[in-house]
Amino acid sequence: MFSKEIQCIIVYIRWGNEKSMKKIVIYNLCVVILTIILICIILFSKKDKIKKYEKNPVLGNKETGTLFDPYVVEFEKTLYMYVSNRKEKCIDVYTSTNGIKWENKVTVLHSNLQSGWENDVNRCCVIFEDNKYKMWYTGQQKGISKIGYAEGNTPYKFERIQEEPVLCPEEEYEKVAVMNPYVIWDNQKNVYKMYYAAGENYEPDVISYAESKDGIKWEKHKNNPIYKASDNKNDFDSYKVGACEVKNINGMYYMFYIGYTDINTAYIMCAKSKDGLTGWEKVQEQPLIKPSKYGFDKDACYKPTVFLDKKENKLKIWYNGRNNQEEYIGMAVYKF
Repeated sequence: MFSKEIQCIIVYIRWGNEKSMKKIVIYNLCVVILTIILICIILFSKKDKIKKYEKNPVLGNKETGTLFDPYVVEFEKTLYMYVSNRKEKCIDVYTSTNGIKWENKVTVLHSNLQSGWENDVNRCCVIFEDNKYKMWYTGQQKGISKIGYAEGNTPYKFERIQEEPVLCPEEEYEKVAVMNPYVIWDNQKNVYKMYYAAGENYEPDVISYAESKDGIKWEKHKNNPIYKASDNKNDFDSYKVGACEVKNINGMYYMFYIGYTDINTAYIMCAKSKDGLTGWEKVQEQPLIKPSKYGFDKDACYKPTVFLDKKENKLKIWYNGRNNQEEYIGMAVYKF
């Protein structure tokens, strides 16, 4: 672009008179300057759409140990963050009014050493339906991950409804793990919809889908997995994908998920679909969140959980960032 403008200036210098030459030089310099300014505006406007909270992390420190795979939901104008506690192998909940200051820690679900499949519990989601708080969570034991179900009368305490898991790795694409359940209730179809990660136990490989009438007996989608790693080796999700949340925003389904370039490097990605199952396309700004040069998330950014703040016209995103072996919860804001 710039070389053409320079060539024009040279041509007019050679063949134009002095006055014309000055006008043309000024004109073309203005064009070049305005072009540079426009490019800068476009670049900086894209960069500023996603902004990490300057005092991250918002939850977690040396005392808590690693906190990972958060899930944020609003009940009665209060934000609840359900988070996996690696040190204690349990699921905790914290509350907040602004998404930044989290307090009032309560352990809502402990591991169950007697069940045979959940020596560790983590990676949950919670919804309120039929006057019950309903939780789907990941149970892990002997290198295998399964999904369990629990209910509560309050958002602070949950009891298992049955001893057996409600979803197990059975299909070839699921390998040894089904985890990170994200469940929504569809009023029109009268079904629960679950998006879940599947594949390897350390980091899953694909995103799959299932439906249920009661939240306990699930039917897996016949065309699973519904989302895989990219075939383009230059993409930020060319190695694996996993741990998603799906939001219906203005009639379009947006999937916020983890994209991996290798086993140790992860980014927060986003794709959209008209039906929430097929035709997924990445949004323009990729990745949404990437590791910082320094700080709590310098190595990887995992598990996005998303809250649409309609009052502030912002999308608030929480995620767990990793620096070496430590993982804490950070926050970022997307401005529409």
